[in-house]
Amino acid sequence: MSQSGDENQMNKQLSTLVKKCSGRVHLLGASGVGMAGLAYLLKDRGMLVTGCDSSPNALATWLRQHEISVMDSHHPDHVVSDVDWVVKSTAI
Repeated sequence: MSQSGDENQMNKQLSTLVKKCSGRVHLLGASGVGMAGLAYLLKDRGMLVTGCDSSPNALATWLRQHEISVMDSHHPDHVVSDVDWVVKSTAI
């Protein structure tokens, strides 16, 4: 299956994000299984990770236990001015 130019660009950007190991990332829909895993991976690699979710669940609690701030609901104020990346779940 071939990828479009946009998908290739997005994959390159995601690869850069994961390799960078520094900076700040905010995840929209952080309580989803894929996003929670990404949050944990990025924090483990040294990034400052925050997130939000309109329906926080046990994964939000798990992320908080791993020192990843997860805010209830989605609001523009959750995205601070010094964030390097905002990643949005496809569930939103």
